[in-house]
Order: sequence, then structure tokens, then C-alpha cells
Amino acid sequence: MRSINILNALALVIGISLIACTTPAYSGANCAEWLAKANTNAEAVTISQRYQKILEELAKGCQALPANLSEAARNCLNEKNADIKKTLITAAGCYFSNACIPENPGIPASKLLHICKKGDFPEGEFNSMLENIDAATYLYGKALKKEFEKSNIYEPNGKRLLSNFFLSNAVLRESMGDR
Repeated sequence: MRSINILNALALVIGISLIACTTPAYSGANCAEWLAKANTNAEAVTISQRYQKILEELAKGCQALPANLSEAARNCLNEKNADIKKTLITAAGCYFSNACIPENPGIPASKLLHICKKGDFPEGEFNSMLENIDAATYLYGKALKKEFEKSNIYEPNGKRLLSNFFLSNAVLRESMGDR
């Protein structure tokens, strides 16, 4: 109960809605095209700039992306690092049990309870990055993956976007000494 209250309070402070966590499955070609273009745009900048560029692309979104996830990305565009983590964890919060939502969204993803990491990515996929990415980015990425899969757009471009998102977060955390 405490986590839900914290998430609701954070949502009010940063101005995003916790309702509408999912959208009906949508497999329109425009979402696949949007993902392909998002990857092209992200890969046109340096690895350390990709995190911000991907947030910009997610802010544009498509029908497969629920409003709370694209809205969170949009809100992150002008926020400081700590606020970005709060915004992402709040947007992702409705996809997971309360036990999965850490009090400090900046902790390494490897510190999340095993149940929070189980079954969402094939064994080994992204595991090498778990110590280097923050919990907020990881849980937000898992929420994105769920929506991409529901709309049949995860392979290959959704997976590629998440790889870039996670790798860029790891590089940024390392450059800031945030590990």
C-alpha cells in the first residue's frame, strides 16, 4: 500500500497519470515505422546522447505506446537526472507489484528483487547491464517491452531501441560516477 501512495504522490508532483497503463493491442505499420525511425535517429548521435534522444522519440510515441509512457518521456526532456528517474519509475509502476518498486529509483537494476526481473527478458538478455543501469530505466524499459510485444513490434526494432536505451544509461551512469 505504501508504494502505491508514494507512486500516486510522485505522479501528482510530476504531473503524469497512473491510469491508462495499457492500451489495446495495436499492430499498425506506422508503429513499426516509428520504431525503425526512432532507432535511426538514436543511432545518429553518440552513445552518451542516445538516452535523451530515445526519450525524445518515445515522447512522440505511436498508438502502441500508452499515454503514461509517452507522457513520462515527454516530461523527462527538461528534467534533471534524479527527476527523470522518479518520472520513469512512476510511469512504469502500474506494470509491477509494489515489491518491485524501489524507494530509490536510482539503485542498480541488479538490486531489484529476483521476482521483478524474472520472465521478462530471455535468460541472459540485458543481464550484463543490470549492474550498470538504474532500476527506473530498467523497469520503464520492461514496461515498454510489454507494450511492444502486445503490438507485435518488439522484434527486431523494439529490442534494438531497448538495447540502445539501456547501453546509453549505463554509459551515462559510468560517466557521472553514479554506480
